[in-house]
Amino acid sequence: MNGKTAAVVFEKANEPAFREVELASPADDHVVVRMHYCGVSIGTESWWNSGTRKEDAVFPLVPGYQGTGEIVSVGSSVTDLKPGDMVAVNKGLFAEGVKSLCGTHCRTVVCPARDTYILDEGTDLLSAAFWVMAAVGAHGANAAAVGAGDRVFICGQGLIGQMTAQVCRLRGATVIASEISPERIAASREHSADLVLNPDEENVDARLKELWPDGADVAFESTGFTQLVDGVMDAVKPRGKVVLQGWYPGDIRFYFHRPHGKQITAHFPCHIGGPHVVKATLKLIARDLLKISPMVSHVLPAQEAPDGYRLLMSPKRNSVVAMALDWRDQKD
Repeated sequence: MNGKTAAVVFEKANEPAFREVELASPADDHVVVRMHYCGVSIGTESWWNSGTRKEDAVFPLVPGYQGTGEIVSVGSSVTDLKPGDMVAVNKGLFAEGVKSLCGTHCRTVVCPARDTYILDEGTDLLSAAFWVMAAVGAHGANAAAVGAGDRVFICGQGLIGQMTAQVCRLRGATVIASEISPERIAASREHSADLVLNPDEENVDARLKELWPDGADVAFESTGFTQLVDGVMDAVKPRGKVVLQGWYPGDIRFYFHRPHGKQITAHFPCHIGGPHVVKATLKLIARDLLKISPMVSHVLPAQEAPDGYRLLMSPKRNSVVAMALDWRDQKD
């Protein structure tokens, strides 16, 4: 195996590049995967790539935590995966010189077998490249035990918000969402929520009270903006549930009397919820029950990734519903 591969690298905060990096030497419990697509997590990667999420972002940094590709080799102790399998991956390992929390945005990935999931035959690889964000939505819905007949409000229709909406609707819930991006509103209205409200055009709190006088059974905050948490607390009914689905920098502050008076239960789900959630989510993707590929507004050849990240750092970032990197024609 060539020990080097093409990769997206943030040399410093907000400085994306495309260059060669040194892969870790595969161990007995590793697999080597040639990537086809990587899904960009706009929110989380923005926190990493800007240096804001200091807990786990160290430069130079290979970003990314989700993608799909084909196994080219497996370690001697790997018995449930083989070369030629199409898989979803969550982690890339590197030698000295670059850092990563997950590091999937590469042409070739050395990945622990435990973080590699085989895909059903015929799975759309572009849709499955966003499997982590779909699993985050499912994990949040599990945490709040969303069920048939529930009234669910979701603040924000980035891809995690949209995946949460779709999972909740598959469970029989009615979903109302809020969003300001015209592109995300259009995508959500077609594929994700029953109703999408634009706070730039109407008073979302007043409209929710008109539609659901008692409040939502469950309310999700999926944007990661702390100033929106109070509105989510307002939206939920007494003894309802609030799910803080985003990642929030620093401290979260909210008006205590709202959740106290309503006796709200709050959930703080993290990541993908374990292999059982991942496997169930990948089944939904394989069966086209989660509509992901129609929302991928930007598919970039991998070498154009720095331009894509500069778009995400610009005032036009909200025009992106979802962004994928296409590695299929990229050589190591």
